[in-house]
Amino acid sequence: MLKTLTLVCGVLAVSATAALAAPQKKHPTSGAGCRPQVSVILHGTVATAPGNAATLPSTLMVNVKHANFFGHAYLNATQPVAIKVDTGTHIRLGVMTGLTALHAVAQKDRVKVEARVCKADLAKNATPGLSATLVVAHKPAS
Repeated sequence: MLKTLTLVCGVLAVSATAALAAPQKKHPTSGAGCRPQVSVILHGTVATAPGNAATLPSTLMVNVKHANFFGHAYLNATQPVAIKVDTGTHIRLGVMTGLTALHAVAQKDRVKVEARVCKADLAKNATPGLSATLVVAHKPAS
């Protein structure tokens, strides 16, 4: 009987402590640190070449031709779409990577751009500014 009473008191103490604990912090639904985030993937061509003088952060202007489900609003947006490229962006053109690849990107090169955006920010066909996580460029097919 004493063991049962001790066990019940222990369980009640633990459950009371859990109930009085601080509530869990929730992630914001938009802005910095938001959840859930989705990937916006855009395919298109470079509208304006960044050139040899480009430094990071920079802006890459892209005429969007295709997009995944979350990027469809960018198809109907005013073209070209401005995409921010910074030090956290992986850039590739052939075997070149980084800033060297960004300097070598020319007008009409085909590009695939991946960016992470808050899902709530895409509501009602909104087109928030994109900060690319990956840019893969290819020379145009001849």
